[in-house]
Amino acid sequence: MPQAQPQSTPRPHPNAGRRFGRPINGNAGKLAAIAERERKIKQRMRSLAREFGGLSAMSAVDLALLREAASLIVKKQSAGEDPVRRANTIRSLLRAVERRRGRVEAPGEASAGADFTRAMP
Repeated sequence: MPQAQPQSTPRPHPNAGRRFGRPINGNAGKLAAIAERERKIKQRMRSLAREFGGLSAMSAVDLALLREAASLIVKKQSAGEDPVRRANTIRSLLRAVERRRGRVEAPGEASAGADFTRAMP
């Protein structure tokens, strides 16, 4: 008499749902830190995009440029990193978006690329 095999549910791949990198094996602290960093990046993106008409008005390229600038602003600076190089990279990313989109600004206000420091924490 054959025994009934217990049905097992298929386990998802360890990297399922992740964009890249090694799997995070249930480390709740690391998951919380990643979620907090993503929240800060999205918040910074919204504040930067406000000057260009909002996130909903942006193309995929503009969103990618803003995300990179926001992640550089949010990122903690390591001891060996050159702060001037980082500032220049952020400025050039914001100027690239400004060239592509134009900017919605109040009269007498400087461009986002010229003075991004007000967006830094």
